[in-house]
Amino acid sequence: MSKKRLLISIGLIIILLTVYIILDRKSSDSNEVFVYSGSGAEDIMISNEYGTMHFTFEAGTWSIANVGYRLDNERLEKLLMVADTLPAARVLNISNKNYGDYGLDIPIAKATIEASGQRLINLKIGENSATKDSYYVSSSIDDAEDKIYLVPAMIIRFFLESPQFYRSPKLFEPGLTDAEFVSILSENDLSYTMIKDSDKQWSFLKPLNYNANYMKIEQLLNKLSLLEAESFRDFSETFEADIIIEIQDVSGNSQKLEFDFQNESEYFSLRTDDLEDTAIVSVDVLTENDLQMNNFLDYSPFSVDIRQVAELEIVMDNTSYKFIQSAYSTNGDTFLLNNKKTDSRSFISLYLNVMTLGAIGWDENFAADEGFSDDFFSISLRGYGKEVYTVSFIERNETSYYMLTDDLSEAFYTDKSKIELVKKWLHRTMNGI
Repeated sequence: MSKKRLLISIGLIIILLTVYIILDRKSSDSNEVFVYSGSGAEDIMISNEYGTMHFTFEAGTWSIANVGYRLDNERLEKLLMVADTLPAARVLNISNKNYGDYGLDIPIAKATIEASGQRLINLKIGENSATKDSYYVSSSIDDAEDKIYLVPAMIIRFFLESPQFYRSPKLFEPGLTDAEFVSILSENDLSYTMIKDSDKQWSFLKPLNYNANYMKIEQLLNKLSLLEAESFRDFSETFEADIIIEIQDVSGNSQKLEFDFQNESEYFSLRTDDLEDTAIVSVDVLTENDLQMNNFLDYSPFSVDIRQVAELEIVMDNTSYKFIQSAYSTNGDTFLLNNKKTDSRSFISLYLNVMTLGAIGWDENFAADEGFSDDFFSISLRGYGKEVYTVSFIERNETSYYMLTDDLSEAFYTDKSKIELVKKWLHRTMNGI
């Protein structure tokens, strides 16, 4: 068979299948319990073994009476879709209905769905003693005579669940992703507050007064928005908050979240001011380290494009090494030391390590007049048309160095390993001359 004839045959098969599906759908219309526009529903009443649930729709969201949590709108919309076209396995054409034969005299669940200006739907669900794969359903629209159907169990499950099934697992107020105030109180780390100004820039309000990292804060807010409960526990269980977050948006809406990270390694406990119980959340979404103040520091004094650098001076072991960009440099690739050209690869590696010298922490116990070690190291940078900016790096402990300047009173510190990398590439650059 030629390729052309094969394609024609495949096309004919597709057309025949399409026609079959359309005809099959038309022939199955009679099996639908009813056709109802669920999008207009505003009142749902379900009674089952868990009691009676009364859902109401207002201002674009569903709520349930006497329950202190948000509902999952998507699940309730799925319930309406199920009610919209319940695909019955078989319509029972019975002239003399004996409801006791179908478990409908004492139904295991009842449901009514009502919409303003639309029809009132009544459902009764009875157990099928012969199998657990299906249930009997009687339905009526308005005051019309009801009919009995045999409906698959997987469809009916929406009407047999508890209120918890319709509970939203999301724990963060949706609108607060546009927060302007974040306060984090910690038992084990520094407590701090950050605010966003009219230019959408974040900064610390306390305990220090300095810029905060915009991207890191937005990432935190995004992580909070993804918080979902794996399960819920009774509110009376032991709970000790390690960290408390208070968030507020421009409109004054606020939420408080309390975290307990000590109970389990793979999960943490969370309470919010609108919960009546405790949520259990996976650390795959958020960890205690994500909430430490150091994550949001934004102090990287040498994050300057190498092409804009006129001079770079490093003082080590009481010796100054001053690199000056050559007048013949095209892309910041030619620097001179004592009028000698440096190896461009080595110097670029040196400068990239200088650029990464950002703060990894802030020391609230820093005292400017305390004794420092003799391990003194400083870097000065001057951009074209700019003044010289100098940072002195003084050993803080075995793993970090203070980053001190004349005009900055905050005691930031950086990782010692980063300083060691700068020293390493300084030696390589000098050896390459």
